[in-house]
Amino acid sequence: NIDGLRMDIRPGVNMGVDRGYWFADSNLSWRYTQYDLDGTAPGVENEPDRSLPTFDLKSGLRFERMDRTGLLQTLEPTLYYLYTPFERQNDIPIFDAGLPDFSVSELFSDNRFTGVDRIGDANQLTYALTSRVINPGTGKVLFRGTIGQIYYFRDPRVRLPGVPVNTQFNENHSDVLGEMDITLSEKWSNHYSVQWDLEEERYNRGSVHFRYRPRENSVLNLAYRFRRDVLEQTDISAIWPLSSRWSMVGRWNYSLAARQNVESLAGLEYNSCCWAARFAWRRFIVDNNEYNDAFYLQLELSGLARFGESIDRLINRDIVGFLP
Repeated sequence: NIDGLRMDIRPGVNMGVDRGYWFADSNLSWRYTQYDLDGTAPGVENEPDRSLPTFDLKSGLRFERMDRTGLLQTLEPTLYYLYTPFERQNDIPIFDAGLPDFSVSELFSDNRFTGVDRIGDANQLTYALTSRVINPGTGKVLFRGTIGQIYYFRDPRVRLPGVPVNTQFNENHSDVLGEMDITLSEKWSNHYSVQWDLEEERYNRGSVHFRYRPRENSVLNLAYRFRRDVLEQTDISAIWPLSSRWSMVGRWNYSLAARQNVESLAGLEYNSCCWAARFAWRRFIVDNNEYNDAFYLQLELSGLARFGESIDRLINRDIVGFLP
């Protein structure tokens, strides 16, 4: 396998103005990445480098009004322009680059790839509209919704090996993305997201997530996720106190498309004033649709040390929204 050293620097300058009812923020940066590789094929450069500038400008308006119930409602149109010139990067191996989920946050990202090994070329404009409902007495956001799309002045060319470059756009624009967060009460919150293909007039992605959190050490999640031709899943997870010292944790991730379990998790925790013990069992799919079973046992002496597998990280990964 190829390994080696990588140096990555990104100095830049920023200039912005915010007048409350409108704002503009611009960034000009220069990114230089250099590699010193071992194990490259004969004839392949073992010290490739890459130098790219990036410019982006984000600007928008903020409209506000009070509704009849005394809540503050906003309307926030936003434009985001991004420019990065094209540079061929086929001589750079992939260590940590990837394609993130195409979500509303990616509408305002300055690189369509994660990691450092690929910097996407761009000449594009994002237009989006956000609305929020805020309790002016507490500042709590009761509703937040965003809808937006990217227009490409030039087709992107940089891609990952084996991945088509046009996986996120059709013709000269991306799919329409929408997200909505609703806080029904201090205990209940909902999240919805959708990706709509204007050309085919169909949903390419969607999710629904309900969360019930009556207190900090308890949470129940119910979720549904859909990606066309990739997955359709339900996901139920919870961590719940059974008594003053006992708590349970569980997760059931099921594939409706494949009609099989993707991941199952069950565990118990005993916590006293001086020590805690945790046990968990996890079954998950690996290659060739085969299952792996894992057992975790952890003993913690309060204020001293922990022994065994770290179940805390497993819980934080699987139980979304848990606050210990």
